[in-house]
Amino acid sequence: MDTGLPAPPHRRRSATWIIYMGVITHFTFACAITWMWCGSTSNRAITTVVLIGTFATASAGCVSLAIGTGCRRGGRPIFYAKNQDRTWVPYVSLLTPGRVAAGPLFGAVLLTPLIALLFSRHGGPTQLEIVAFVVYSIVANGAMWLSYRSVRDYHRGVALETR
Repeated sequence: MDTGLPAPPHRRRSATWIIYMGVITHFTFACAITWMWCGSTSNRAITTVVLIGTFATASAGCVSLAIGTGCRRGGRPIFYAKNQDRTWVPYVSLLTPGRVAAGPLFGAVLLTPLIALLFSRHGGPTQLEIVAFVVYSIVANGAMWLSYRSVRDYHRGVALETR
């Protein structure tokens, strides 16, 4: 299916932006943890903005994954990415249900130092930070659940088609 072109097959879209969103999400968590460790005692308002920005970016990363794994046109995936052998394959085929299911666990690992530092440096979250965290939890976990279902259903469908 490799066309030799730098673009995915006809009427399909590149999943590059979804991959970049995942990288940006992890970078944002790293920056937020660094801020909480190094500079958070200097200004509480900046800390609130950093936390809300982190939650918003992480939510956007989870939603982009749900879009990338769940969008279909005519029953076929829309988003494609290059495989290790440089051929265009459906983005959803590069993921496994187990990897997607591990996403919220990895997110919890990233949240642990943020929450611990928030309590140690500021005595706990503000009401705005609590609301932002609840919204983030609902949006991110809902999007990850949709991603999990899409990846699981895709792989089940591929298994049925090969029989």
